[in-house]
Amino acid sequence: MVVCITFGKINHKYKYILYSAISLLISDFAFGINYHNVFKGIGFENFIHNDDERKKFNQHYYIRQIFCYIGAYILSIILYKCEVKKNRSVRNSSIKSQKSSSSDRNSGSNNSNLGIQLIYEDKESFSYSNRFVLKLLFLILLWVIEEKFTEKLNNILKHIDFWMFEFIFLSIFCKKYFKLEIYRHQILAMLLTIFPLTLKIVTIILSFDNIESDEMNSDNSEPLEEILYVKYRWLIPIGIFIYLSMKFMRAYIKTQIKWYMDIKYISINKLLMNYGIIGTIFYTLICTITTFIECSKDDPEIIDYFCGTKDDKDNKYFASFKLYFINFFNHPIIEMLAIIFGALGFSFYKFFSLMIIKNLTPIHLVFSLPLFYIMRKIVLQISFFTYDDFQSASETYQIKYRLDLIGDFLCLFAYLIYLEIIKLNCCKLNYNLRDSIITRGQTELCSKELIIDNDDESSVGRGDTKISLMSSS
Repeated sequence: MVVCITFGKINHKYKYILYSAISLLISDFAFGINYHNVFKGIGFENFIHNDDERKKFNQHYYIRQIFCYIGAYILSIILYKCEVKKNRSVRNSSIKSQKSSSSDRNSGSNNSNLGIQLIYEDKESFSYSNRFVLKLLFLILLWVIEEKFTEKLNNILKHIDFWMFEFIFLSIFCKKYFKLEIYRHQILAMLLTIFPLTLKIVTIILSFDNIESDEMNSDNSEPLEEILYVKYRWLIPIGIFIYLSMKFMRAYIKTQIKWYMDIKYISINKLLMNYGIIGTIFYTLICTITTFIECSKDDPEIIDYFCGTKDDKDNKYFASFKLYFINFFNHPIIEMLAIIFGALGFSFYKFFSLMIIKNLTPIHLVFSLPLFYIMRKIVLQISFFTYDDFQSASETYQIKYRLDLIGDFLCLFAYLIYLEIIKLNCCKLNYNLRDSIITRGQTELCSKELIIDNDDESSVGRGDTKISLMSSS
């Protein structure tokens, strides 16, 4: 009897997927875990009991990103020094082996390894043209801009984050640049992402519930912020187009990073170092400029989605160093803890993401997303029992929350099929699995060896017969 669903072996390199999801969860916890700002946040902000102070604490996201990029740079420096030290020891051992081999050859030793010289390839000695370096730096700049633009788009136009398409875009790019074959079980995994995509569409439809915009949030202090595309419906197709364009760009960027690693020998630590420098400069410039530029008050409803930093006079800014340091000294210890844990989680998330690209493929990078979303919702679910936020939220938001959770599990199931952790033993879906290919190879090898052995036995028999005839004559 053939079992339709079985479980395969877990590649030890899949641990980087788990590590990246955990690191992102730590960073998210430091700055406050929430679900579209509906429930009470979970993180260091819970140590602040005053609601007004908590809002001031949460409004400096972009300035905190500067510290995150600085943390990524510091981590890359530490890892780079460890890498240089390791390469130096390998180079020294290679030189010693060559000297030992040379001395043995000069002494006339009959060693079987004579003539074999170990060659150490020093990747640090590679030289790159200015055009190559500028192209790489521009790619990293696009990486920084795309990530934060996508995050802002998610906050403004909620529920249109069709991140499942990144899976398809990455598969297309990897097939084009790295000649990766797409097999039947992988195509099925892509098709299964249609179901979570359908649930996303349902959550968008539910956002047009008129009751939702009039209901109160979990602490019953102010009305819920209306989703922007509910008022301006023409933003839905535009938002979806922009979001898919960003996902297409992200897939291209990740594929190019893989190319730089494998073909041009750019190390993970150098990529992370440049990523930290460029991100720090980019956000420092943005936050410095916006510190001195107040947001317009012509259309306050739209401005609120872009300018979330407010002073006591209700003046709004995109980001403000002045207001940040004023609020910093109100809760210095809590802010320091948030920055440290947030920067650590962010830095290791980027590091493990690059490890996934290097040791696996860019496609595997997207697999950490549903895992992260599920873990974040588990943390939120635990907090619901503490703060009773889930029951006090509107019924529409409860339904949308559950649909999102179901969609995450469906995506995770599809990705487990792609990773061959879940094997479907029907419709030839298991034909091109790694275990099946190895089994077929071993079977064919054994059958060839059996044929060779039979040929040898028959030839020996014929030889014996010939010898006996000659001796009888």
